[in-house]
Amino acid sequence: DYEFVAQDRWGMAYWHGSDRFGRPILVIRGCRHDPSLFTTETTLRYLIWKLETKLSEVDDEVVVIFDFINMTRHNMDMRLVRILIPLLLSFYPERLGVCMVYPTSQIMWILWKMVSKRFDEKTEKKFVFVREQKRENKFLRLIASDQL
Repeated sequence: DYEFVAQDRWGMAYWHGSDRFGRPILVIRGCRHDPSLFTTETTLRYLIWKLETKLSEVDDEVVVIFDFINMTRHNMDMRLVRILIPLLLSFYPERLGVCMVYPTSQIMWILWKMVSKRFDEKTEKKFVFVREQKRENKFLRLIASDQL
């Protein structure tokens, strides 16, 4: 656990409330990822630790929100993304309830369409891309306003 204290303090990922089905919500803030401070491997271990810690406490699915607000190129770590998404889908397919990505762009949507061809329909439907204009509807369908 000592290894992850710095990343926890940095605020890259945290548990925040639950959705309308009582599933805990893990928020991963892209703007708080700094590849110059934390290697891809360290960040990956941290996120797995964060997830495993909560999964040991609950017997349910979890919701993951990738929060890309204020994220810049400096925060991008495509290697982490290429490892993390397949890892979540391979090792946690039944524990991942929904994965929301906000805000999203046309480029992100196109990339997703290319990558998602490898997933079955059930898995692909677990990913929800939220555009700025539709954020209220998509978030509030899943998460009560007092949990946002």
